[in-house]
Amino acid sequence: GFTGFGNVGYRVITHLVETMDLESIGYWGMTSWYYKNRIESIFTVYKSKTTPLIIVAPRVPIPVTASHPSLWDQLSRDILNIPAQRYIVIGGLREITRPKGDTSWAAYVTTPQYVKKYKQITTFGEKLAMIGPLSNMITNGTATGKAVMGLLMYCNDEDDIEASQLALKELNRLLDLNMAVDVPLQEFDYSFIPSLHVKRDLSQYDDYEDIDEDEDLDSRDDEDLGFDMNDLR
Repeated sequence: GFTGFGNVGYRVITHLVETMDLESIGYWGMTSWYYKNRIESIFTVYKSKTTPLIIVAPRVPIPVTASHPSLWDQLSRDILNIPAQRYIVIGGLREITRPKGDTSWAAYVTTPQYVKKYKQITTFGEKLAMIGPLSNMITNGTATGKAVMGLLMYCNDEDDIEASQLALKELNRLLDLNMAVDVPLQEFDYSFIPSLHVKRDLSQYDDYEDIDEDEDLDSRDDEDLGFDMNDLR
């Protein structure tokens, strides 16, 4: 779950980390800290103590277009190297992309292996662009024969809490987590993390069109991004 339109993935995954009994087992980033008697980093991998579930969680809301594409490509490859029956990426999808007459509240993007194993076909519309970790997980998952699904909730807002709540319910159904879903989503106060004062307004990073194609992301002022890019290298 990463930060994109609706902030759906980040909200849902943060809620799982805050409410489930987990141990941390893997890390990316140059900053770390202790929280709930476990070590965490910018991206942290958790293992559930009660269910066969692995969670990869960004502990700060890093917009998917605020980092160099190579970061998401390498991250997706690392995630797909974690042995799992299936991989699920959670995100948001603009309401205006919904096909005319479609009354569903979610769209699904699936690799051929996911369709084969779980019978969930792709309902994501044709000629819609995917970016960042969702795109990398789907393309790399297809190329390596992994069962990967993108769970995308239709959103109206930059920070759509209702869509996040629906995503939690769907994830609970898909994975049979048997967890409470009609509850407020728990958040993580990351304000104590040095140099990671992420901007609340994420709209400027929603699309690649908002970034100058001639601009090298590595050369951008870290302050413009709202956090220290060195913490992700």
